[in-house]
Amino acid sequence: METQFVAVFPGVFLQSIDCSKVLEVFQQIHKDKYVIKLRQPVNWKEQSFLFEFSKNFIKEAYTGYRQKGEREFERAKSIELIFIQSYEAKLIHVGVIYIRVSIPDEWDNFRKQLAENELRFQFYHVAKNLFNVLQQLEKLELTEFKKFYTYLGVDGMEGLARKFTRELKQSFAENLIRFHDLLERFRQSLGTTKLFQLTILQKHKAFKCLMEFRSKRIDEYKVLIEREFISLLRRISTADNSIHIPLNLAEEGLMLYQKFGDGLERLRELFSSQLEISSTFFEVIGLTITLSGIAFSILPPASSTTLVLLVSIVFLWELVSLFNYSMGSMVEREMQSLISQSKVYR
Repeated sequence: METQFVAVFPGVFLQSIDCSKVLEVFQQIHKDKYVIKLRQPVNWKEQSFLFEFSKNFIKEAYTGYRQKGEREFERAKSIELIFIQSYEAKLIHVGVIYIRVSIPDEWDNFRKQLAENELRFQFYHVAKNLFNVLQQLEKLELTEFKKFYTYLGVDGMEGLARKFTRELKQSFAENLIRFHDLLERFRQSLGTTKLFQLTILQKHKAFKCLMEFRSKRIDEYKVLIEREFISLLRRISTADNSIHIPLNLAEEGLMLYQKFGDGLERLRELFSSQLEISSTFFEVIGLTITLSGIAFSILPPASSTTLVLLVSIVFLWELVSLFNYSMGSMVEREMQSLISQSKVYR
């Protein structure tokens, strides 16, 4: 049974590596564990090589299996072939490693599955150790290498592409459900916006919660998509066309979250404008009342009566202006638009 292990290396600043140099340094550092034999010609851009587990590594591995119990040791002995055979492999300069795996067809399904699980585990650590060497050579930021970046299966890179796609879809769905629910709760707490200019302060707590969600979920998630997915997938897509599927999905997701971010920013601007206008009107109204009280106390009755009438007209004009200047309907429209979009993309 022919299958393939593939791994991609994360890193925003990882663009191109010297494959032969990386493998030579990797062999020097891990010569007690692995044996690397470079194929000719030696190439910085795409280097083929043979990979083997060292005799010392195999000995220590089986010592560990025996310590786990006789049953585990016997299982490991039944698949000993996977430890002693030589694997054809290839490292590509954009940060992709391929390892061709062959499991005997005559093995039963249990034995094949056991071998696949063990190879998946061992090759993950091989790729992780290789990435650690790569970080040192390229002076990359300390990024965690996870099993998420690896895959073992007959479809190789196509399988890894599907793995990325599933992860993206699940992540989008979970975040959109939370976002949609929060928007619905915010709409309920918002209530009627008929007197929005007067009741806006009562809605400030719910609005603050929404803006915190924006900074922690929307903005941070956009950065996550760009750093962990798009930057990686764009680089790897040059080596394998199957990566374009999750790449397109990630870019669509980024655009969607950008729309949500823009919508929440418009909401913030509407709230800020309404708070500023309402507070200004209240200050002016308060000043008008104060001045009219002072004037009434110091002016003659006839003059004060005339002044009170003028002040009353100004006061009424201010009230009418305040009631006519409301962002409530615009807030409702923006909220409805965000809710509709989050519901569609769930």
